[in-house]
Amino acid sequence: MRCLTGRSSGPPPAGPATLPVYFQLRAARWLLPLSFNVRPQNPPPMQIRRFVPGEEAALFQIYYSAIHLVAVHDYAQEQIDAWAPSTVDPELWASRIRGINPFVAVIEAEPVGYADVQATGYIDHFFVSGRHPRRGIGGTLMKALESEARRLHLKELTSDVSRTAQPFFEHFGFAVVERRAPVVRDIVVPNAFMRKVL
Repeated sequence: MRCLTGRSSGPPPAGPATLPVYFQLRAARWLLPLSFNVRPQNPPPMQIRRFVPGEEAALFQIYYSAIHLVAVHDYAQEQIDAWAPSTVDPELWASRIRGINPFVAVIEAEPVGYADVQATGYIDHFFVSGRHPRRGIGGTLMKALESEARRLHLKELTSDVSRTAQPFFEHFGFAVVERRAPVVRDIVVPNAFMRKVL
């Protein structure tokens, strides 16, 4: 599932959201202790840029913390563990990230969120770090995706969106097209296919 939007992974084209089994339990060195940060009164400026090769592990941390610290409020623990296991194959994860070439939100040189939009208008990954909540990161990323969609002359944006992210996507004009129940590692992890006409 992704987004905290939507599909946690799978090929970029639109379709049922499943996380490929090839994300095996390896590379535990990527995983850091989870903790919450207090929101600063005067937050530092945020930069949105394209993914830079070499920061794949940092994006995995965003992905993992978004699901285990935020989506956990909307899914059972077994669904969370199936969706985002504690470790992945680093080479396959790096290939996945390079393939979607996401935009990355950066604060003080630290990646804090990332999202992509494909040439079809499909948003494959959309995750904000669970350690940096309520700082406008998701909204800034969504505006970057909409700007890229206009540059590509797209007619619509679509995504398979988690329960957690659906209110956020609705706020930005997306509507639910279909409720889905993808199976991830033998566990059903419900989401919704959503669309926004541009």
